Amino acid sequence: MESNVQATSDDVALVHRLFCELWPNFGNDELLVVAEDILASEDFAVFLCYIDGDCAGFIYMSLRTDYVQGCSTSPTGYIEGIYIRESFRRHGIAGKLLRVGEEWVRSKGCTEVGSDVDHDNYISQSFHTRSGFRQTGHLITFLKRLE
Repeated sequence: MESNVQATSDDVALVHRLFCELWPNFGNDELLVVAEDILASEDFAVFLCYIDGDCAGFIYMSLRTDYVQGCSTSPTGYIEGIYIRESFRRHGIAGKLLRVGEEWVRSKGCTEVGSDVDHDNYISQSFHTRSGFRQTGHLITFLKRLE
């Protein structure tokens, strides 16, 4: 049995654990604060997919009012993260979660959804292309430390 539910503040420990799995290079404490903040906000939503009582993954959506490359409306729905645990991959769960996320941003008045992926994350790039996204740019970032 599969179900998709919006996470609440009661789910903060689970959301935090999933964030740590997706973003292991971020600090554990930092991701806990992020999870708490987004679950308390109207501008963010996390949807969890459960299969037979096990959490298979999530999609983390936001409403962005800043410029989103390639988009012409504001607010713009945005996929901040999508993650399916390895044992649940290749079963269409990410696509189902995407549709739930799209329904949420549509209910908030959005007509576009943006996203980004790392330049070397070919699996995510393929997922986005298969899901109807088109690439709108190729961003390379720089940093200079001031001493």
